[in-house]
Amino acid sequence: MTYTVRQDEVVARYDELLHSVLDGNEVIITDGAKPIARLEPISNEDSSVIGIWKDRFAPEQESADIQREWRAKWQATS
Repeated sequence: MTYTVRQDEVVARYDELLHSVLDGNEVIITDGAKPIARLEPISNEDSSVIGIWKDRFAPEQESADIQREWRAKWQATS
């Protein structure tokens, strides 16, 4: 089932909305009549970290290079 909620209600109804999603429902968040976001359950096939983040990680060497670059930037600001 799909429920609709205004964006100004989301914080006050967060627990209720999350439980609804956990029960398999979809929640559409609107700004007036315009849909702006959707909360929906993650399917079993996408429920692992690998499923959610697949194709978003760099190969191992590139990842190490990125980590070194960020570490250097962080140390420069400390």
